[in-house]
Order: sequence, then structure tokens, then C-alpha cells
Amino acid sequence: MIKVNVVERDIKNTDYLFRGKNCGINRPYFNTNEDLNEIFSNFDIKGKNVLTVIGSGDQAFHFYNNDAKHVDLFDKNKIAIYYFYLRMWFIEYCDSYYPNYEMNNSIIKELLKLVEPKNMSEKIAYDYWSSYVNTFGEKDTEWLFGNNNWIGPNKLDKLDKLKKCIADRNFDISCVDISKESINGKKYDIIFKSNITDYVRIENFDFYLDNLDKHLSDNGIIISTNVLHSYPDYYEVKMFLSRFKMQEMPKIYDKRKEKVLSPGYIYTRK
Repeated sequence: MIKVNVVERDIKNTDYLFRGKNCGINRPYFNTNEDLNEIFSNFDIKGKNVLTVIGSGDQAFHFYNNDAKHVDLFDKNKIAIYYFYLRMWFIEYCDSYYPNYEMNNSIIKELLKLVEPKNMSEKIAYDYWSSYVNTFGEKDTEWLFGNNNWIGPNKLDKLDKLKKCIADRNFDISCVDISKESINGKKYDIIFKSNITDYVRIENFDFYLDNLDKHLSDNGIIISTNVLHSYPDYYEVKMFLSRFKMQEMPKIYDKRKEKVLSPGYIYTRK
């Protein structure tokens, strides 16, 4: 049996990504496209066990900042996982919530000089970024992180609490597509699934709903945000209602788009 070098494989897939080939990974989100402070103000997060999509990493950091008891993460995009570690290191070693308005290889190289990986998953992420900056140029990195000139309302300035929360690495990260794969055997008080439903194929929807139900505690809630630009589609209205009760979240004013939006929906067991 041939042992696969994970980092070499993911660097190769990153190269395919730059060439526009289908490789199973995607560009990471540099920052969230939602007002998490406004969204989270609707919920009692303190002391809750949370499962959240990684996305840009902001989701998990904001749950920690709002005193969640425990936060586990998932994402089907391997680069999103590597980027989460990068974000975490900037917080831990540089006291910086967002690394820079314009990510570049020099910034990543300087950060890696400070990093001491604490477990195998973190070591793999460290090796990925080390290999990345030695393999790809600045134009690749500029494209990878896209247009980073809008940070939005989610910046956290007081990082002491966040640094304490991530210090012991007491979280699980799963690289899974939750519409096709189970995550673990845990139950969660809150499942946060931003920007996910739009990408679930109709043939996978029963498994997707079963998976969410399996990981939801008896009195837990599923928070579904940024669904087709905040308008419910067939999936949300018909398919979720076959399993869950649905409540629309309070509308918020989006300063960036200069209009009122409904950020999403809350699901509970019937």
C-alpha cells in the first residue's frame, strides 16, 4: 500500500486550483460575508457546545468570544482548514485578528518563524504553508485570497479571551462534506451552517438532514444563515420543514449593501 504524503497531495491540488482544474478544493474565504456580531446577538451562546462550519474562521472565533463552552469545526474544503490554523496563529503569535488587508508570502513566512505546532493536524497545516510559500508566487497568493480590502464589522480587538480559548487546542476539526459524510458521535447545542444549503445536491438532502438531526441535542438549534442571499428556496421551505420547525431570524440592516436583510433561519426539532 502506497503511503500518500498529505502535504504534497494538497500542494499539487492547490496547483491544479491555480490552473482552473477540478481538484476538490477551493479558495478560502478571507473573511466572513456576514455581520456575526449582529447575528449572534439573537442567541444565548454562553456555555453551549457548538458545531460550526469553518468558512473564514470568523464563525468559530466569534463563538469563542461569546463564551461558548466548546467549539468543533468542519469544512469540506481542505484549504479552509489550513487557513483556520493560519488565522489562529496570527491571533496567538501576533495579536492580530485579521492578518493583513493584503495577504502575501512574506507575511506568511514571517509568521511561520514564530509558530510551534502543538499536534499532528497543526503540523500538517504548518508544513502546507511552508511548502506553499516556497512553491507559489505572490500573484498566486493574491488570487488565492481574493479582494481583501473589506473587513466588515466583525473585527475583534480584545484578543486575550480568544488566545486563552485556543491555547489548549481543545477542538476537533473534520474535513467532511456534511451532505455526504458523518462528522462524529457528538451532540451539539448549536449547529451553525452558514453558506452551506445552497451547495447541497438534491439527491444528498435526506442524508444532510439526517446528519444534522443526529448531531443536534434534544433542545438544540440549527442556525442557517446566508441562504441564497437571505431568501428561502425550496430546500429551506419544503425540505427542512419536513423535519424541523423553522423561525425566521430578525432582520438586520446591511451597511455594505445599504438595505435590510433577513440573515437566515432557526431550526428546532418538531
